[in-house]
Amino acid sequence: MPETLHNAPACTNPAVARCCAAWNHAFQQARAQGKGEIFSAMDAARAYRHSFPTLDCAESVCNFIACVAQGILLGAITGPDGSRLLYAAQLAGVALRAQNQQQPARAACPPTRPTPPPPYPGGGSIHLLFAFIACAQNVASSSLWRYAPTR
Repeated sequence: MPETLHNAPACTNPAVARCCAAWNHAFQQARAQGKGEIFSAMDAARAYRHSFPTLDCAESVCNFIACVAQGILLGAITGPDGSRLLYAAQLAGVALRAQNQQQPARAACPPTRPTPPPPYPGGGSIHLLFAFIACAQNVASSSLWRYAPTR
């Protein structure tokens, strides 16, 4: 496990930057407390997940997916947790779509939390390309939600 998460894609997504910054902070704090690398990584992974955006609007669902995808790629999310989190995002998207059909004049997303500057600016990566493609399209008609039941 690396000492820090080098996350070039975080420069393009503030939610991913917040999650990676939380991982880095928790990891460094655990190491400073004398914990080993494995226990420090476990604390950092917990901090990473606690920094996820809420699933209350389409933009937040996209940011949640981006955070999960980046966490899987970086090893902050392991095992079946990644697929469970992505399934939760899919269910939230279905619920939002049903809510939007009932209330077409739904208010925009609430403002997001302030984001710290990315710890490692520069660089480039396409790690989150598949998550950003789904979010660039209209979330309600995205292939991610294609199998959702409709009323």
